[in-house]
Amino acid sequence: MLDAYYGDEIIIVCLQNTRYRIRRALPNYIYQERDKTLKKNYGGRKIEWYNWNMYYPGFACRCAQKAKELGYDIFGLQFYGNVLIT
Repeated sequence: MLDAYYGDEIIIVCLQNTRYRIRRALPNYIYQERDKTLKKNYGGRKIEWYNWNMYYPGFACRCAQKAKELGYDIFGLQFYGNVLIT
């Protein structure tokens, strides 16, 4: 899924990676809340699997903030807790 964030507006687009695709649409991995051993891009929180509906909107906002800090206005959420940018 690809989320484009423009101020108060969020546009959601679904993308699918294929095994044969040479270049991914969003190749840069900038943030994640899945694995604390990957310190380079770990956000400091673990996924709240049993509180998913409350957790996920906050995660999406943290992703938008991280992308914005890095100068991007388009980011993607993948594999539940990973954030990718172009």
